[in-house]
Amino acid sequence: MTKGTLLRRLLFRLVKNSGSPYTVARLVHMLKSEGFSTSADLISTYIEMIKNTKFMEEVEILGTETERKRNPRKLYTIDHQMGVLFREFGFSEGIVLEHAVFSSLLRLGMNINYYRDENGYETDFVLSDTSMTPRALVQVSLGLEENKKREIRGLESAMSTLGLKKGIIVTLDEEGHEERSSGEIEIVRGWRFLLNPKRYLDI
Repeated sequence: MTKGTLLRRLLFRLVKNSGSPYTVARLVHMLKSEGFSTSADLISTYIEMIKNTKFMEEVEILGTETERKRNPRKLYTIDHQMGVLFREFGFSEGIVLEHAVFSSLLRLGMNINYYRDENGYETDFVLSDTSMTPRALVQVSLGLEENKKREIRGLESAMSTLGLKKGIIVTLDEEGHEERSSGEIEIVRGWRFLLNPKRYLDI
């Protein structure tokens, strides 16, 4: 198989799992299982090429250099509509919302990471300034009926650890406020947040 075929298959894999944690080792294993001859160095080179085209953007865990190297990264398709074209079954509404929020945050020109605590609770996006000081926390959830406790738990953990008094949950059509010991959690409809993210972020 040609390198062009390998690159197309890698791109398909990355877009199919856009927004999910990945490791180069896992990608190499999957591609080899499909009959491709490849290596970690080649796959890393291809990923850098894809990032340089601005088709996808990488998000690392918030932490030290050692922690960033040790933990999986995430790649997001910057234009989620392009992502739909590359996926077999299209994006779900939740994935579209998460990618749309990511694209709106990217335009703010801040550093974007994700956060995970020692219990595995995650916050989707941590926005930091040029000195890598966390300034805002954003969680994305299509709806909170079934997973409100988990989403809030992730934000509360990040707020307490990072010293922030506010967290945002962006949903499809829910709004509200939660007052917690760690601070305020604001629940915002997606369309409102996407129109003016700065309105809700203390940055």
